[in-house]
Amino acid sequence: TLMNLTKEIGRGELAVPKLDKSLPEEFTDLYQGFVLMGAAIEQREAEIIYHAERDVLTGLYNRYKILNKIKYYIQSNTHLVLITFNIKDFKAISDTIGTHNTDIILKQIACRINVYIENISHNESSKESFKKGVSARVNSDEFLVGLPITNTETIVQYIEQLRIDLERPFIITEIKIHLNIFYGVSNSIDNDTDAEKLVSRSALAASTANQNKVPVNFYQQGDDEAYLYKLHLIEELKAALD
Repeated sequence: TLMNLTKEIGRGELAVPKLDKSLPEEFTDLYQGFVLMGAAIEQREAEIIYHAERDVLTGLYNRYKILNKIKYYIQSNTHLVLITFNIKDFKAISDTIGTHNTDIILKQIACRINVYIENISHNESSKESFKKGVSARVNSDEFLVGLPITNTETIVQYIEQLRIDLERPFIITEIKIHLNIFYGVSNSIDNDTDAEKLVSRSALAASTANQNKVPVNFYQQGDDEAYLYKLHLIEELKAALD
């Protein structure tokens, strides 16, 4: 019985069944030891998986995990809108109020995102097969929100609500701090069904919003080529100067 149990644990079957036969006392104690060991290994594996998939500070998904989530949604024929947003002059803010306080702001942003997604899910729960949104912290001051959509008509409404939730002032040591946030948007109906392209295109749209000083920018076909052309010109200029 004990040898079979060790083989099961070795195969990763950590849910040890209740002992269904009578064993001598010392073997019963050993069996219970295996039960505790299996539970401890299972808990440790869960913690390892959690830290491999999550941003340590905010608890949101990391870039690797949200890419897999997006791929899963698209493969299950669920369209998504991706909203990437970043904070203008984040480093300057951090230098001014300190990293401890900026960490508090980042955690509060994560909480607001979670509440936002819960509210969206609650409002859409009456619709058949509605899947919950996902979110990630993909860079120091860059976040990504993915929401299931059946058409593009709801996108503007989703963005407006996200802006309302995120752009309320943050209270740090009794001081109100307003953040300038820029949003970039792509969706799998109009733009692409490749997860990595969708993520990079929403990030590109957010970067363009920042450069053009507009709060929200939607990815348009051809933006990739225009961006690459600009990079090519910069490299040619450097070479010419050399």
